[in-house]
Amino acid sequence: MFADPAMPLTLFAPTNRAWRAAVAQLPLLKYTPDLLRDVILQHVLASPKRAADFTAQAVSGIGGGLGALRAAPTA
Repeated sequence: MFADPAMPLTLFAPTNRAWRAAVAQLPLLKYTPDLLRDVILQHVLASPKRAADFTAQAVSGIGGGLGALRAAPTA
């Protein structure tokens, strides 16, 4: 997939609850590797990021949009 396996990436991984909701809406995610790959790539940035790096902003994943992000409130 990537030319450099050491390439630093950022993955926005879903919670278990979010994953169950996605599979409920798109049951083919369980059985279609290409669809699963496309969904995962929409949640990958081609650069390393930390939570502190984010403010409210629009970002685009490797596979197309992530949309708008906003930092979660910290305690």
